[in-house]
Amino acid sequence: MNKVKSLILYLILFVSVLFLSGQSWADEMPLMAAADAGQPAMSSDIAAPVVQPPEEIARLRIKPTFKYSAAMTSNPTLANTSANDNKYRLTQNITPGVIAQIPLDRAYAEMGYEYGYYKVAGYKGKGMHSGKGLFRYDISETTSLGFEDNYTTAATDFAADKKYEMNVATTSLKKQFGNRLSSGLDYSFTKFNGPDGTRNSDYDEHAGVWKSDFRLSSLTTLDPSFTYRARNFTHDSLVKDKKNYDAYEFALGISQQLLKHLTASLNGGYTQRSYKTGGNEKEATYGAGLAARLTNFSNLRMDYQHSVQDTFYGLDQETTTVFANSPFLNNENIATLIDSEYRSIIVDRITSNLNLRLTDKDIIDIGFLYLWSNSSSSNGVTPSTLSDANLKEQTYSVGLGYSHYITKWVSLGINSAYGSRRSKTRGNYNYKSFGGAVNLNVSF
Repeated sequence: MNKVKSLILYLILFVSVLFLSGQSWADEMPLMAAADAGQPAMSSDIAAPVVQPPEEIARLRIKPTFKYSAAMTSNPTLANTSANDNKYRLTQNITPGVIAQIPLDRAYAEMGYEYGYYKVAGYKGKGMHSGKGLFRYDISETTSLGFEDNYTTAATDFAADKKYEMNVATTSLKKQFGNRLSSGLDYSFTKFNGPDGTRNSDYDEHAGVWKSDFRLSSLTTLDPSFTYRARNFTHDSLVKDKKNYDAYEFALGISQQLLKHLTASLNGGYTQRSYKTGGNEKEATYGAGLAARLTNFSNLRMDYQHSVQDTFYGLDQETTTVFANSPFLNNENIATLIDSEYRSIIVDRITSNLNLRLTDKDIIDIGFLYLWSNSSSSNGVTPSTLSDANLKEQTYSVGLGYSHYITKWVSLGINSAYGSRRSKTRGNYNYKSFGGAVNLNVSF
């Protein structure tokens, strides 16, 4: 943890230098919108409204999308250091999709589908599918009822025929109480089917979540939440009782605007898992974040989080969300997978993303990710992990990207990425990638 503390101090110093250097030429700019900074709006005492009136009524909108990226990547299979594939291979990702939206007087509906084809020279291409359906009905001016379903099937290893399927169905009820408080209840059902030959990773999960957003003042927001989850693994009768659990999680977050262009956030919580066999697991969770506006349209965000991480073959959605606008390529998603031979892992995560808008058409992205993953051998679910020493892994990656918008619908980009893992139980790897991309987003 000394390394964690040292790196956090360095990152905070980095933020401070950038913020102070950008303060003199950014002071006259208006306050950055909440959506741009990923932080709650701090310009009023009104909590975020639950009901969002549509801009247009009863008008069907179709949005075709198309993305193509190509890169030269070393060690694309993420093989251990002793077996690294140092030859650069051409990797290509083709992703067409379509979104249909229809806003009504008191309701909103949306459906979307995306197909991804990922090909590495020398290996068979992999097809991936994702679909989404959403319906929201505004019961009143302050109450909203929503239904959503997300389905994904994706490859976990393009060097072998491995893929997973996941479906998440969610029902939500949101209510706004006055100007300062909004609250919501969610229920979700998740069904996960792992790659062929690994049925012991299949599970069903029921989850209930309560979240609130309370505006203490124009500068301070409080965000309490409570989550209950019951996960049941559907196969592998020998060890599933060690993995089945009921989990209770409470968290409290606070966001504070410190300066005109700087917002800080802190969170703390407690999680407890009760396993059918193997006792209970209790852990304090905590984190901190900084969001700084460097110019009118450029911002820097940094976060640290200590949490309990589930283990399965699915992609780490939290990471892909944090780096939604960063230059990392598909192999970076595969690189974030953690060891599924353990039922839980304690993770310390540092993420940073700099989005720098040079002009209205030119954007630079710099992303950074560092993970410390730890688990005791008592959390192993197979004889090999039970007899092995404790899991200890360090994973990091850094990427740089540049995008140029030809029109508001078409953009071109170039990017590069470097990643590395050091693991006591799974071995080490390094990879490098350099490439470009074309993005097309049209609506009519």
